Amino acid sequence: MAEAKTLSVKLRTEDFGSAGARRVLRAGGIPAVVYGKIDPIHVIVNAKEFKMNKNALVGATSITLQLEDGSSYNAVVKSFQEDLMKDVIKHIDFYVAG
Repeated sequence: MAEAKTLSVKLRTEDFGSAGARRVLRAGGIPAVVYGKIDPIHVIVNAKEFKMNKNALVGATSITLQLEDGSSYNAVVKSFQEDLMKDVIKHIDFYVAG
């Protein structure tokens, strides 16, 4: 049986838009959105943590997204945007099924 995959994320409550996304990327984060059967939640994923585990996380059937406030969501990586020339992941979409 595959081991459970957990990713810690921070809630993003302000500084939206392209300029805000650039600031998040420069600070070592990846802007992301969690959507599905819930209202969309904007979060920040640690870029180093995601890149180190990218192959395992993208191929996973389920990832537990652990927020700072203690809440968690079981999600899958729906898609992500990657700049191959700069080797930077620019955005991640997580999908919550239930």
